[in-house]
Amino acid sequence: MCMNKKFLVSFSLFVILVAKRPANSASKYFDLNGSAIGSGVSGDGPYGWGTWNTKSDGTGLVSSFSSGDFARFAAGTDAGSSDYTVNASGASVSGVALQTNGGGTVTITGGLTISPNAGFFVGGVSTQKLVIADPISGTGPLLWQGVINGTGAGSLYLYGKNTYTVGTVVNSVGGLNFNSADSFGPPTNTITFGTNTTTYVLANPDTTGPLTIPNPVIMRNANTTVVYTGHDPVTWTSWTLGAGVVNTLRVANTGFTSAKMMIKDLQGDPTSNLVIGANDNESGTVVLTGTSAYGGSTTIGTGTTGTAILQADENAGLPTNTYLAFNGGVLQTSAGVFNWPLAVSGTHSMEWNIAGGGFAAVDHDLRVNIGSDAGSPSGPDALS
Repeated sequence: MCMNKKFLVSFSLFVILVAKRPANSASKYFDLNGSAIGSGVSGDGPYGWGTWNTKSDGTGLVSSFSSGDFARFAAGTDAGSSDYTVNASGASVSGVALQTNGGGTVTITGGLTISPNAGFFVGGVSTQKLVIADPISGTGPLLWQGVINGTGAGSLYLYGKNTYTVGTVVNSVGGLNFNSADSFGPPTNTITFGTNTTTYVLANPDTTGPLTIPNPVIMRNANTTVVYTGHDPVTWTSWTLGAGVVNTLRVANTGFTSAKMMIKDLQGDPTSNLVIGANDNESGTVVLTGTSAYGGSTTIGTGTTGTAILQADENAGLPTNTYLAFNGGVLQTSAGVFNWPLAVSGTHSMEWNIAGGGFAAVDHDLRVNIGSDAGSPSGPDALS
C-alpha cells in the first residue's frame, strides 16, 4: 500500500555566571509617594523613572536613581498585581527585578543600558511579566534569573531592537520571550544556559509569522531540556548540543498549534545524545534541516501520552552515524525512502522501545526499509 499518513508500529568547559550588583551600586525600590509606606502606584501610568526608595517598604530615604543601581519594582506591596508602564529614558542598571506584589505586567519603555552580568528577575508569582519594550544597550551578558522571591518564576519579554553585546544566559525555568531577530542582540551574541535549573523555556507568543533567530544557541554539558512554544515556527540557524549528555528538545504546542522548532545544521560531537520530547497531550514538531553533525543517539519520544515528532531526512537532518530509537514518537521525512537497520546498538541502527513509534510521509509517498536487509528495497522488512 502507499503510505502517506502516519502509522505506528508498537513493540513490547562551562562558565557559571551569577548576577551580582557592582560594588558601588545599590538596590533602589520604585516609589512615587515619598517616605509613605508602599510605592504609590495606582493605575497604569505611564510613569517616569521618577524617585526611588532605599527601603523595600518605601519608608526609607527617597533618592534619585544612580547609574548602575539595581531597579526593583516596587516599594511595599500596594502595587499588587497592577499592570503599569514606566519610561526608563535609557537608565543604566545593574539589574531589574519585578517582585511579588510589585505589579502584574510591568512594561519598561525608553530603553535601558546594562552592565556586565546584569540580572533580570520576575516573581515569585508565575503570572507576573516584565516587558522590556525598547532597546537594551550596553555590555552583557544579560542574565535571565527568574524568581527573586516566592515560589513561581514569572516571564521576561525582550521586545526591543536590542544592541547589548556578549550574549544572553538563561538561568530560569520561567519563560524567556522574544519577538524578532533582534531580541537577543547582534547575531554574534550567544544564548547559553546557566545551572539554576535543567529545564528552560524560549517563547514567542506575539509574532504573526515565521521567525529566524541568528544567535548561536549552545546547550550545557549536562542533561538539559529546552522547551519552545510560540505562535509561529521559529528557525534557529546555529544550535550546538552538549557533549556526553542527554539534550532534550520539546515543542509545547497545546496553546499554539502552529508552533515548530526548526534547527538548521544542528551541531554536536560523537557523544551528543538528542531526545525529542513531548509532555502529555502535546504533539509538537522539531524540524532538522540542512546537514546535522552529531553522533550519540537520537530518541523520538519520552514514553508519555504525548506524541513527539521529529521531521528530518536520512543522512541530512538525521545523520546516519546516530543510533535511532522510537519511544512513543514519530519520524516524518520527505526523502521518499528510509533505510535503517534494526539493532540494539551501534551507529546507523535503530530499535523500538516499549512505547513504540512510527513514520509519516511529508510531500512524497514513503517507503520504509528496516531490518537486516535495509539496504535492499525488496527485503522482508520493507514497508510502503
